[in-house]
Amino acid sequence: MTEAIGSIRQAEEAVERLARFRMQQKMSNNRAKSVVRELKELEKVLSLYIS
Repeated sequence: MTEAIGSIRQAEEAVERLARFRMQQKMSNNRAKSVVRELKELEKVLSLYIS
């Protein structure tokens, strides 16, 4: 019985680690998308001044 409880706790910890990792991935992805949007906006503004 105690082995089963230990296994359940290990599984819970693994799922929590995975959830944290996925959240970090999502946040990194969101930051990258934000940078792309900013760069596109900068490109538009610069193209107005150059042409």
